[in-house]
Amino acid sequence: MEAFAPVAAMFVLSLVGAVILFRFFKSTALIRQKTYQAGGALAGFVIIYGLLFTSFYRFEQLKNQELSRANDDLKKQVGKLELAVVSGVVEPDRGPVKVRLVFDALEPDSTQGRFNFQVPRVLLDNATMALSAVTDDEHVILDSNCPDEKCVLPESFVYLFGQKLDNVKIPVKLKRK
Repeated sequence: MEAFAPVAAMFVLSLVGAVILFRFFKSTALIRQKTYQAGGALAGFVIIYGLLFTSFYRFEQLKNQELSRANDDLKKQVGKLELAVVSGVVEPDRGPVKVRLVFDALEPDSTQGRFNFQVPRVLLDNATMALSAVTDDEHVILDSNCPDEKCVLPESFVYLFGQKLDNVKIPVKLKRK
């Protein structure tokens, strides 16, 4: 549907141009091919439309080349992003818990509770970037600041800003409901 508007505009412009040239300026035109022949306003219309279409096609080619170059430049820049590894341990329990980094989630290793995320460092410069530990429906989390079951939390957050990223500790205790 996007291509319809330029084609319609070229058609209307060609028609208006042919009417002006052949009605008011009394121009003449002739197109001869082996299989057909067109003269007058029809030939003028075809010529004007051909010129407009060729110009439009070349502009589209230039625009596509620029977009392709910009896309290649962005791919190169993304390839140069420095990756940081965010890793740590859920302690002391290693029960059914998921560690989430806003845009990714994984289950820690079942024997040691370890986790690893690879993250473009530019994203970690945000003060609101956090890891969270979330349990399944059969468990509740007791945060280190909340030692008894009276203040059960659905998840525990650890903000990453200013943290040592290679050894993040998520202090949670998991208890069955």
